[in-house]
Amino acid sequence: MWLYLCYILTRTFILAEVITLIKNDNVTCVLTGDSVYSGLYISPLEDQKGFNRSQNQLNSWVNDDWLISNNISQYRPITDIRWESLEISKSSFILLQNNSAVTFSVCHKNDLVFKLFDVDKKDERSFKVKSRIHQPFCNWSHYALYTRIMQSVTVSGSLGELLKKMPIEKLKKENEKTKKDYQLWNLYDNKLIKTVHFTPKWLRIGEREAVKIVKHKYRYSNRTSENYSYLDIPRLSKHLCISMFISVDMDCYLNVTLTSGNETVNQTVTGFNEENSLKEWKKIKIKNNFAENAKLMFFRGHSSDRKEGYWAVDNIAFCRPSVDTKNIILPTNISYSSRCKVLDTKLADTKICKKRGYIGNNCNISCSQVLGKSYPNCETYKICTENFNCSCAWGYEGEFCNKTCDSGGWGMNCSLNCGANCKTCSKIKGCTECKKKFFQDYPGYRCNETLTVLVRPPVLTSITEHSLTVFVDMTYDQSAKKPEYY
Repeated sequence: MWLYLCYILTRTFILAEVITLIKNDNVTCVLTGDSVYSGLYISPLEDQKGFNRSQNQLNSWVNDDWLISNNISQYRPITDIRWESLEISKSSFILLQNNSAVTFSVCHKNDLVFKLFDVDKKDERSFKVKSRIHQPFCNWSHYALYTRIMQSVTVSGSLGELLKKMPIEKLKKENEKTKKDYQLWNLYDNKLIKTVHFTPKWLRIGEREAVKIVKHKYRYSNRTSENYSYLDIPRLSKHLCISMFISVDMDCYLNVTLTSGNETVNQTVTGFNEENSLKEWKKIKIKNNFAENAKLMFFRGHSSDRKEGYWAVDNIAFCRPSVDTKNIILPTNISYSSRCKVLDTKLADTKICKKRGYIGNNCNISCSQVLGKSYPNCETYKICTENFNCSCAWGYEGEFCNKTCDSGGWGMNCSLNCGANCKTCSKIKGCTECKKKFFQDYPGYRCNETLTVLVRPPVLTSITEHSLTVFVDMTYDQSAKKPEYY
């Protein structure tokens, strides 16, 4: 029997952003693109209790021929939004079942030690997995521990002659040898870490690390459909979009149909789970514009005439918004060092937006959109990207971004100055009015261009087909008259 430890690296999807907004004890996570479906967590917190985002699952089944299971041991670790609802394990010990996988996430900052024990927890084998990133705070990594019985048949001489001399059942019984060694594998590097020659019953993960064991309910079936199973979908808006997670074995397929009246949208998911490997989930969306209530229908099929296979569906819900937010209250001694992070999305190299009142790499998310109308310029908020680049909002500075700019200062972190030639300086907008004799190229910019002072306006004295003559009086007696033209 072989025991594998898989270190699962997160999969990459569409480029997305995660932005952290902090004010006092309030932390707001802003997610864009495909990050809205990723597992979200706050770093450096290990206990993510109470941090689940609402998933609004649809469950109004009318014809339901699926089975319900909470045995998700045959799957790779979950790193999407469903991960948020998994509880932190109260014990670092995990009971191992024969021929059953254990998938889990661990938050660790240093090298991780796994320990395998026998039934009485006396015999012990230890294995160390080196941390890929050493940081002062923990990061979540994802693992799968599973066993397989590897069997081989040893025969000598002509196989044809042996088959003639004894029944095949007896041949198997006498020549079959079962390997019972347990092996620990890092499947990412495809390297054997350790081999043990005893039957472990318990796995201990680290010492004080936070552990989430993957276990939740989902729908599955091992048989093809005889009729469509479906659920009713209420009409909430003009544009209907439904997302879900699908798992289908090779040679199987799942038809997903969204229908309303005479309008139908169909999507077929072909099998992708390989034999003798951990199963995976794939997120799909199906959408259209319907004027009435709709039905979401499922039909399980096989590429051959076989009736057996494997199909699963989970987390059927209305599509998440393109910009998603989550608020959490933390002590201020933690909040200002916290960052919102995601598990399974490749993030863009986010930069701090310099456009007043906006955030995001493309400056396309307004402060009021995510914080409300009371914060049109993200007032008093600290704005941070996922890569720990931070700045105070326009008009504020300081460690907690609650100090207004000193006289003449403005902009993010009060890093800009209106200058001595500015008459009216806004801490958010910059210079809004220059002193006389000066002007701006653009609103908010420094008033650093002087103008010639004229007592009288220019006078046009003559004009021809090819030229004109203008008289300009450049004299100016400061004590006699106030200038009126610039």
